[in-house]
Amino acid sequence: ATAITTTVDGRIYVAGADNTGFAGPALGHTDGFVAELVAATGKTLWLRTLASEHPAWVGGLAVGRDGSVHVATTRTPGEDFE
Repeated sequence: ATAITTTVDGRIYVAGADNTGFAGPALGHTDGFVAELVAATGKTLWLRTLASEHPAWVGGLAVGRDGSVHVATTRTPGEDFE
Protein backbone atom coordinates (compact mmCIF):
# COMPACT_ATOMS: atom_id res chain seq x y z
CA ALA A 1 0.00 0.00 0.00
CA THR A 2 1.27 3.46 -0.88
CA ALA A 3 -1.73 5.62 0.01
CA ILE A 4 -4.54 5.60 2.55
CA THR A 5 -7.30 8.10 3.27
CA THR A 6 -10.44 8.36 5.34
CA THR A 7 -13.60 10.40 4.98
CA VAL A 8 -15.56 12.35 7.58
CA ASP A 9 -18.24 9.64 7.58
CA GLY A 10 -15.64 6.96 8.49
CA ARG A 11 -14.94 5.35 5.12
CA ILE A 12 -11.41 3.96 4.67
CA TYR A 13 -9.68 3.75 1.27
CA VAL A 14 -6.31 2.21 0.49
CA ALA A 15 -4.33 2.11 -2.77
CA GLY A 16 -1.03 0.69 -3.92
CA ALA A 17 0.63 -1.68 -6.36
CA ASP A 18 0.51 -5.47 -6.67
CA ASN A 19 2.38 -8.00 -8.77
CA THR A 20 1.20 -11.09 -6.92
CA GLY A 21 -2.39 -11.24 -8.17
CA PHE A 22 -4.04 -10.74 -4.77
CA ALA A 23 -6.22 -8.03 -6.34
CA GLY A 24 -7.41 -10.40 -9.05
CA PRO A 25 -5.82 -11.74 -12.22
CA ALA A 26 -2.55 -9.95 -12.96
CA LEU A 27 -3.30 -7.77 -15.97
CA GLY A 28 0.18 -6.34 -16.39
CA HIS A 29 3.66 -6.32 -14.89
CA THR A 30 2.68 -4.43 -11.73
CA ASP A 31 -0.96 -3.44 -11.31
CA GLY A 32 -2.25 -0.55 -9.25
CA PHE A 33 -5.24 -1.13 -6.99
CA VAL A 34 -7.70 0.85 -4.89
CA ALA A 35 -10.03 -0.59 -2.26
CA GLU A 36 -12.58 0.50 0.30
CA LEU A 37 -12.35 -1.21 3.68
CA VAL A 38 -15.04 -1.78 6.30
CA ALA A 39 -14.03 0.51 9.18
CA ALA A 40 -15.15 -1.85 11.97
CA THR A 41 -13.40 -4.97 10.64
CA GLY A 42 -10.79 -3.93 8.05
CA LYS A 43 -12.30 -6.35 5.54
CA THR A 44 -12.46 -5.37 1.88
CA LEU A 45 -15.79 -3.86 0.82
CA TRP A 46 -14.68 -3.51 -2.82
CA LEU A 47 -11.40 -3.60 -4.73
CA ARG A 48 -10.48 -2.45 -8.25
CA THR A 49 -7.32 -3.10 -10.24
CA LEU A 50 -5.78 -0.37 -12.41
CA ALA A 51 -3.58 -1.97 -15.02
CA SER A 52 -1.98 -1.95 -18.43
CA GLU A 53 0.76 -3.98 -20.07
CA HIS A 54 3.33 -1.78 -18.32
CA PRO A 55 3.93 -1.19 -14.60
CA ALA A 56 1.32 1.00 -12.91
CA TRP A 57 2.32 2.64 -9.62
CA VAL A 58 -0.18 4.43 -7.40
CA GLY A 59 1.24 7.54 -5.76
CA GLY A 60 -1.78 9.34 -4.36
CA LEU A 61 -5.37 8.89 -3.28
CA ALA A 62 -8.17 11.33 -2.46
CA VAL A 63 -11.93 11.20 -2.02
CA GLY A 64 -14.05 14.11 -3.24
CA ARG A 65 -16.90 15.64 -1.24
CA ASP A 66 -19.29 13.85 -3.58
CA GLY A 67 -17.70 10.47 -2.72
CA SER A 68 -15.73 10.15 -5.96
CA VAL A 69 -12.40 8.36 -5.56
CA HIS A 70 -9.38 9.93 -7.27
CA VAL A 71 -6.20 7.90 -7.82
CA ALA A 72 -2.89 9.34 -9.03
CA THR A 73 -0.74 6.88 -10.96
CA THR A 74 2.60 6.96 -12.69
CA ARG A 75 4.46 4.66 -15.04
CA THR A 76 7.99 3.54 -15.71
CA PRO A 77 9.72 6.28 -17.77
CA GLY A 78 9.97 5.54 -21.48
CA GLU A 79 6.98 3.19 -21.61
CA ASP A 80 3.56 4.01 -23.02
CA PHE A 81 0.76 3.96 -20.45
CA GLU A 82 -2.78 3.19 -21.53
